[in-house]
Amino acid sequence: DKSESRVTAEFYNCAVEVMRGAEAIDAYTALPLQEAFDIEYWLLEEAKLQRMPPEQELARQIIAVVGGGSGIGREAALRLAREGAHIVAIDRDEAGAHVTAKVITDMYGMGIGVAGSGISNCGPAVALPADITDRASIRAALEQVALAYGGLDAIAVTAGIFVAPDTAGRIPDEKWTQTFA
Repeated sequence: DKSESRVTAEFYNCAVEVMRGAEAIDAYTALPLQEAFDIEYWLLEEAKLQRMPPEQELARQIIAVVGGGSGIGREAALRLAREGAHIVAIDRDEAGAHVTAKVITDMYGMGIGVAGSGISNCGPAVALPADITDRASIRAALEQVALAYGGLDAIAVTAGIFVAPDTAGRIPDEKWTQTFA
């Protein structure tokens, strides 16, 4: 997930700096594989890992909820977050998408590790504006998802509009077209 990725990146950056420092003085020599294994997988560490709760069903999944700014979309986003997913709330109503992302972030926190900058400075949820009827708008949102999380695992489309019928119970054809689009 995002927090594990941030922590892993920190360890990686620190390891590279240690290697550079060693090379500046003399030469870097890695531990023998067995010794590294013994350090990484010692019995107390294994015991700690066994006591951890099982991973949630949607842990490490990035799910975009299109229409996630209100109603069914917001509820779907909250449910998916409860199951462990990172959420991208995408909505034509950008303010509504931000509310959904804030609710999720307030519930689960930002996570740990290096924050990054721009869109990558996100935790378990991020909000993006997009209009599902506009291909370029969706493409731009998905590019931002890649910058935020590195990829996408699923999309839940809940976006839609409801056109109220007239007093006779009819909906004009152009309104049906708009609804289906």
